[in-house]
Amino acid sequence: MEILIRNASINDGKAISALVRQLGYAGEADVIANRLSQMLQHPDHTVYLASRENQVIGWVHVFKTLRLESGLSTEIGGLVVDAQHRNQGIGTMLVRSAIRWSIEQNITRIRVRCNSTRMEAHRFYRQLEFREIKTQLVLDYRIDSQESRLNQ
Repeated sequence: MEILIRNASINDGKAISALVRQLGYAGEADVIANRLSQMLQHPDHTVYLASRENQVIGWVHVFKTLRLESGLSTEIGGLVVDAQHRNQGIGTMLVRSAIRWSIEQNITRIRVRCNSTRMEAHRFYRQLEFREIKTQLVLDYRIDSQESRLNQ
């Protein structure tokens, strides 16, 4: 059974949302389809899918990022392979697609951020020669419809 890696299309939202849920996120199909639509229209983002026998079994999202302090790079925004298809080289194929896209964009560095609890993911990326460069805390500030308390 051959694995096909291809660019995502707007029709893939439902399949992607099922895999998003395997990452532990809500993954409502309409929300994911809307986000996918936005990404597909943005030249700084791409999404690749892995499929077997016309069934989507994995995806990777990669995007360009430009930071004042560290310059231009790409980042893997998300990667998941269906639980029943893991440890078969599919994640590696998806990461290689992300790396190839980065090279096509003339970018020489790709990063990934992993939840500190995802030890399998840490091992996976290290096997692909990703190196840990720092540990960081990710903080989130929710902006509601009312004026932010920071402006008071």
